Amino acid sequence: MNRPAVTYSLLVAAFVCVAEAADKKATPPAPARPVPASAGRVIEPLGLPADFELITAKVPQSGAIGERPNVSDTSVSGKAGRSMLVFRVQIYTTQGFGDARKSMQVAQEIFDQPVHIDYEVPNFKVRVGDFSVRDDAESYRRVAQSLGYTGAWVVPVTVGISQAPPLYDSLALPSKDSATVTDSGGRNAGPK
Repeated sequence: MNRPAVTYSLLVAAFVCVAEAADKKATPPAPARPVPASAGRVIEPLGLPADFELITAKVPQSGAIGERPNVSDTSVSGKAGRSMLVFRVQIYTTQGFGDARKSMQVAQEIFDQPVHIDYEVPNFKVRVGDFSVRDDAESYRRVAQSLGYTGAWVVPVTVGISQAPPLYDSLALPSKDSATVTDSGGRNAGPK
């Protein structure tokens, strides 16, 4: 058989295969249909009730657009901007945020006190309560131990720490005319 004819037929076959593969990719997939649930109910995964809740209705904010919202931790003392020492019962420590989040969700179902995730390098720590007196935290630690958290212990935590203002926002930027660059020897290397 003729060698150029074989090469030509192989090229045509390869082109046909590539065109068919591109045609398969170009066809859109079938639209997702609702997943049937038991007892004849139909679940629409993109139409859950939480999808239609307005966050701004739950947590209203005011102020100009682009302005930082005024957020403060008032859960403990009720007085914004004032740091104070509280005691929490630590029930779990891990290096992974996902594990800490799961443990927090379980603890929220068990305990009647607020549950927090505190990050102290390199660990995420799940802690329960905001007790102003250490004795109250110790008695709650015994409750946590009776519920299966045998390694629970009390830790002091400072809450309500205000964020420091940025250091360099108030400084004026140098003008282009007065800015010059110097080389490693201290000589003027010209304008920026």
